[in-house]
Amino acid sequence: LDSAYELLGLEDDAGEKEIKTAYRKISLKCHPDRNPDDEEAAEKFDRLTRAKDLLLDPIRRSELDRKRKAARDLEERHAQEDAKRRKLREDLEGRESAANARSQAYKRAQEDAEARKKYLQQDMAQRIKAKEAELAQKQQEVAASVAEARDSALDSRLRVTWRGVAPGVETIRQEL
Repeated sequence: LDSAYELLGLEDDAGEKEIKTAYRKISLKCHPDRNPDDEEAAEKFDRLTRAKDLLLDPIRRSELDRKRKAARDLEERHAQEDAKRRKLREDLEGRESAANARSQAYKRAQEDAEARKKYLQQDMAQRIKAKEAELAQKQQEVAASVAEARDSALDSRLRVTWRGVAPGVETIRQEL
């Protein structure tokens, strides 16, 4: 609400009566009940009311006046600068804003890198878990096939008897 005076169309030295009169006059024009077609009427009226309240409160008004005076003094000082000083000041302000922009870009890049690192870590953890599950599945399948092979090997054992005598390994080799 730095433009409270401008909203009400008042000078800096306006009194309480002038503030109230200006508020009444302008509020009649932008009141939401009088302007039902204007969607911004309520917002305008609210800003107008807050400006009036600010100017009628002596503490808040003195703070506003102090800020406005400081801004005017700064503008006046800038206007009085010679060309060389103005160029130096503008150059310094430009470098400061450029440094600030680089700093913000660096912070953004760090945050992006950190987010990417975190994403990659999570992705790698998911891949490892999937690979472990796949290996566990394969291990179960191999264990099942080994057990099946062992059972079939036990079932396929034969006891061979050779002419009434159980032959030994050497007897079989000789015969072959």
